[in-house]
Amino acid sequence: MKFIIVSLLVVLACAELHPVSDEMYSHIKQTATTWTPMKVEDNPFAYLPIEQIRAMMGTKLMVVEHTAKDLGFVPDESFDARKAWPEMIHEIRDQGQCGSCWAFGATEALSDRLAIRRTVNTVLSPQQLVSCDFGNFGCQGGYLGEAWSYMHSDGVMTDD
Repeated sequence: MKFIIVSLLVVLACAELHPVSDEMYSHIKQTATTWTPMKVEDNPFAYLPIEQIRAMMGTKLMVVEHTAKDLGFVPDESFDARKAWPEMIHEIRDQGQCGSCWAFGATEALSDRLAIRRTVNTVLSPQQLVSCDFGNFGCQGGYLGEAWSYMHSDGVMTDD
């Protein structure tokens, strides 16, 4: 999966190449083992200009040094949280035309963890982070660490 993401970023770096192409589809199809790509003609990104696709890639990366700690049990490659907790892993939602993947990723991960750990089965609001987390940049992107800090210090409302 990391290879696929790196390949996509390399393709995006080359302005003349579109990331949704028959070549990319064939490449992913040949190398992916747990994920099947959408056919080019069915992929909604195939019809968007590269600039618009880049605008939706809002997670900003930062280098963080940390020390490893023993996490205890680490599942093997066959582990699937959707099977282990079928009622507690929520659907992945669509961020639309906004570069708010950082807010969706953070709130969806926390929603799932709350459901698993505390049996609080609710969906948290990415819109609150987009609108109120001033350590980030709304639809222009954000840092996951900042999103987690915001949710820890300020809390986050349910999507309702």
